[in-house]
Amino acid sequence: MNLLRFPGQGFAALLLMLFATTLSAQSSSTPRQTALRYLQENPAKFGLSASDVADVRVTDEYLSKNNGITHVWVQQQYAGVPVFNGLFGLHVKPDGKVATLGHRFIPGLASKVNTTLPSLSAAKAVEMAAANLGFTDITAPSVRQKIDDRNWVFEGGAISNADIPVSICYELQHDGSVRLAWTMIIEQANSDAADVWNMRVDAQTGLILGKINQTVHCKAGGVYSAGEDCDVALSKNDQPTVLNKQESDLLVDESYNVFALPTESPIHGPRQLVVNPADPAASPYGWHDTNGFAGAEYTYTRGNNVYAYDDRDNNDTPPTTPFPNAGPSLLFDY
Repeated sequence: MNLLRFPGQGFAALLLMLFATTLSAQSSSTPRQTALRYLQENPAKFGLSASDVADVRVTDEYLSKNNGITHVWVQQQYAGVPVFNGLFGLHVKPDGKVATLGHRFIPGLASKVNTTLPSLSAAKAVEMAAANLGFTDITAPSVRQKIDDRNWVFEGGAISNADIPVSICYELQHDGSVRLAWTMIIEQANSDAADVWNMRVDAQTGLILGKINQTVHCKAGGVYSAGEDCDVALSKNDQPTVLNKQESDLLVDESYNVFALPTESPIHGPRQLVVNPADPAASPYGWHDTNGFAGAEYTYTRGNNVYAYDDRDNNDTPPTTPFPNAGPSLLFDY
């Protein structure tokens, strides 16, 4: 009643109350909420429309403890169907400001999609993918699990060394159109090269729209000296510290006996012992630290970026006893 009787004083009080409430709500927002709000309030900054960012899904979120930045990765969708590789990275600073480094969202997505309903079944899509990989006259894989109409899991059968996950998605074409497709992962069973294929099959025609081999194959070329044909360029701060064996015996830092950059392979140069090669900004406590505090969590080849292990059994499972294990010295001189 006081607000109505004394509009000047009451309205000012109301404004102050609303402003305080807004500040409180903003300060209590999570980095995810901050990132999504920023994206949906500023689509034009990125050549997008409001509808292009209305249907999105957070696929990953993690905090960099050394600088307090939370990285939020968002995937574009249409009618709940994700766009393959349609990702947007939003990096929320401790003060709530948002930084971006580009994106793969499709502008005008709604006007470019061909359909929302597949006419080709997920099972038929697996058959088409198998035929593309050279599998003929084989029994089609059986359904292991139907999660829903858009997500399936098929047995590997004679095609894949593992179950085949299949999901619906949209695939951007070279002509700018967007096609509905089935995306799947096939660990090719008849491949001596351990090929793992990420394939997209048109959900209307059965044509292969995209095919990526997730196994990287490398063949060393002829012997040449570093600097002739090697494109790797290191700044002064990136150059590894090379020690002789006598000096390395006194080390307590992270040390690795490796083919150091820019040596490309064993036929391009000898191994060297490098010390503390981690980037001090990205890994201030070294590669073996995972919690952002001084002290290594692992003394074998596992850390904040990778877990490298010998998989000679080809079962995608780390060994029970990790090797090599350098112990507290972190001297990997093998």
